[in-house]
Amino acid sequence: MAEGTAHATDVLGLVTRRSGWGRVRLYGASVTADRVRRRVDTVTLALYVLALAVVVPAARTTDGVEAALADVVASLPTVVAPLAALPYDLLAVWAVAMMVLAAIRRHWRLAVSLVTAIPSLSA
Repeated sequence: MAEGTAHATDVLGLVTRRSGWGRVRLYGASVTADRVRRRVDTVTLALYVLALAVVVPAARTTDGVEAALADVVASLPTVVAPLAALPYDLLAVWAVAMMVLAAIRRHWRLAVSLVTAIPSLSA
């Protein structure tokens, strides 16, 4: 019985301890940490760009199964469209929240990186 009460007091201590939003770590590195890039990051980026250069031309055409799937989606009732758009809307809200939090916490390099990533997402 004593073991159960010790666990309960530990949990109660965690719940009732004084919290501060400054202690919550939302990002992996601190503001003052140097941005370290490894060679493998450059190789990975080059491979992804190469893969996109190969795949994007093929993705611009729809035939066969893709055309049939597009027809099925187009024939769905109009109620489905807002439900399908909801996850994208939630992701947009999350992205804006991360940009605002990065600015509030003065993670300027991260905020600039997030803002400069917007055009690549909309392309």
